Amino acid sequence: MKAENKQLRNWYSSLPRNDFRQKREQIIDNCGITRAIFNNWIQGITVIPAQHHNIINQIAGKEILKPLTKEE
Repeated sequence: MKAENKQLRNWYSSLPRNDFRQKREQIIDNCGITRAIFNNWIQGITVIPAQHHNIINQIAGKEILKPLTKEE
């Protein structure tokens, strides 16, 4: 499992139960992905594209994934 997937999973599993659905739906909507892709990210099946790191960090309210820089 990639480090990014593990970081996302650790953050997501640390959320209070009543925040799970809201945060998941925000990530799905803002990244333009399906629930299946989100679940694949959480399970480490697929890589989280770098262009989604900043979006996920904004939703999390902190840096959980390495943000994409202008050079990348």
